[in-house]
Amino acid sequence: MILFNEDRQLKRFGFGDLPEDKELPSFLADVALNILAEEYTSRGTNVISVNPIVNSRNEEFWKTPNIIIDGGIGRINIYLSISPPPPLYWDGMTESLFNKCYSKLAYANIPKNEFVRLIFPSFWCFETNSNTNFISKGTFSVKYDFHSLIADDANKKHKKCFFQSELSEDDILNKFSSCWEKLDYKIIEPYLDRDFHYTSDWIFDELCGKSEYLIYLKGKLDTLKKNGAQVCCKPVLIEQLECKPEKALLFNQAGEMALFIIQVEGGFIKRARTGNLSFFPHVRIKEINSKDQK
Repeated sequence: MILFNEDRQLKRFGFGDLPEDKELPSFLADVALNILAEEYTSRGTNVISVNPIVNSRNEEFWKTPNIIIDGGIGRINIYLSISPPPPLYWDGMTESLFNKCYSKLAYANIPKNEFVRLIFPSFWCFETNSNTNFISKGTFSVKYDFHSLIADDANKKHKKCFFQSELSEDDILNKFSSCWEKLDYKIIEPYLDRDFHYTSDWIFDELCGKSEYLIYLKGKLDTLKKNGAQVCCKPVLIEQLECKPEKALLFNQAGEMALFIIQVEGGFIKRARTGNLSFFPHVRIKEINSKDQK
């Protein structure tokens, strides 16, 4: 998750001087924690508690989450670390490895009916006025990489038919269209990757893991049913200069329009985003006829 301002520009922060009694990783972790907690609070999220960061190499790391929020889907416990806690030390770790190594450690201190996330922050430096300390008087943007520690069931392979091993992006988009038009989350459930991530231009958060998203989606669809609302979905092609055309769904709910963009790998949906059309001013949106889908 990347932090943007209201104009959809990267949000920048100034950190001041690095305290003499702080090592750089510890200082950056504290900064990332404070920024995330403040962003949650300013966006209307119920922040239950914020707790100091313990070095991830310390056995006390898992005892207390750094941020606890009520995310609308339930209580979410967030651990934040600059680097992976033991026993993992290398880059490029798979999500399944995260689950195996960290889930038991986290849930030893967290009730089983609550959600747990492990977040790694990273910083981009835009400018600095100091030759001796790049932190001093510099401006930075921050990105948070979310990882679910819920031990979701492994993906179960599904086939379109006996001679086709996996569903295409068009097939998946059609499944999502049916899900929204029939207000039935079970239509899309088998096609969500266990490590599915979801963002929305209307929500300050990133849902990580299949379980988090399904609770959110079921709640949203139940609300639409209760209000007698209907959602119309059309497959579209998003075209912009110097970029590969991207397929998506165009949502229309009582005149309120949004783009739903997905990323499919191996027949499973890895990521999805609901985008505000006002954030796509320089793109051409072309409706796709069913006969044009390939």
